[in-house]
Amino acid sequence: MDKDYQEYLECKNRVLEDIYDGDAEAMEKESSLRRHKVINWDALSADLHVYPEWDEGKDDLIRLVLGYLPPKKYTVRYDAFLKTALHRYKYKIIDYDAFMNEITPCLINMRNYEIIEHNYEYEQKYFDMYETHYPEFKDVVKDRLKKILGYTPELNCSLVVELGQRKYCTENLKGYLRNQITSYDMQAITIIKYRELLLTYGLDEAKSMPFFAHEVMERFSKGEIIL
Repeated sequence: MDKDYQEYLECKNRVLEDIYDGDAEAMEKESSLRRHKVINWDALSADLHVYPEWDEGKDDLIRLVLGYLPPKKYTVRYDAFLKTALHRYKYKIIDYDAFMNEITPCLINMRNYEIIEHNYEYEQKYFDMYETHYPEFKDVVKDRLKKILGYTPELNCSLVVELGQRKYCTENLKGYLRNQITSYDMQAITIIKYRELLLTYGLDEAKSMPFFAHEVMERFSKGEIIL
C-alpha cells in the first residue's frame, strides 16, 4: 500500500479511536463537515504546551479535514485552540455540534491563512513561464489534475499549482506519479478550487469554501478517480 494512503488510513483510525471511541458508524454519520459563522477563537491562549497529549491528534484532525498538513508556520497559531477543542469533545464537555462549531471556522482560517497569496491576480511572469518551465512535465501535471478534479481547470486557477508541481516532478517524479491521492494532490486542488470561487464569486465565497478531502478520498476508494 502506498505510504501516503497508509498514513491517511492510520490518521483516520487514530481519529476513530481517540475521538469516536472506535464507533465507526458515528464517525461516518458525522463526517460531512458543515459550514459555520466564524467565532472569536483568537481569544484563546496561545500556550503551545496546552494538552500535549493531543499534539498528534491535532495534526491528525487537520490532515483528515484538509487532506494535508500545512507547514508548521501556518498551523502553530491554531494548535492550542484545536487541542483544547479535542480535549473538551473527547471528555464530553461539549457535544458534536459544539465541537464542529468551534473547529470548523478555526480550520477554515488556517487553510485561508496558508493560501492567502492566491488571493491576487497571478503576475505575468508566471504566464510567461508556462511553456518554458520544465515543459516535459506539462502534460503529466495537467493529466493528473484532470483525473482528480474530473475536468481541466482554467489556467488562471491552476497556473501556479501546475508550475510548482512540474518543479516537484524534477525532484520526485516517482512520488508524484503514485497511484494514490497524496497530501500534495489535496493541497493542489484546494488552491485550484479556492481560486475558482475567488474569480467567479469573490473573496468572501472563496474564504468560506467547504472542506472536500473526505469526498475526494471516498471517490478514490470507490474507483471514481483512477490515477
